[in-house]
Amino acid sequence: MGRLLSIHNPDSGTWQRVEEHDTVFQDALNLDYSTAVAGWYNPYCRVLPDVLDRCFWTFSFSAQKHDVAAGDADDKPDETVAVFCQERAG
Repeated sequence: MGRLLSIHNPDSGTWQRVEEHDTVFQDALNLDYSTAVAGWYNPYCRVLPDVLDRCFWTFSFSAQKHDVAAGDADDKPDETVAVFCQERAG
């Protein structure tokens, strides 16, 4: 089981736990596809290990793009995520 991950809903002010088996990756596995993800901010390999056949993650945060000292309320890390599903050879 991966590390616990929660998502904050700003409208309701509540936190909801992310269940790795209630994801598109589990859906793909159920249909006999292999799964993979590559990301540069969220630690996918640690929070979704049971539903990923392959995973690549590295932390990347550009201080030039994010002026945290200025108190930018819309300051969010940029992330591009690649998700792969391929039918398994049978």
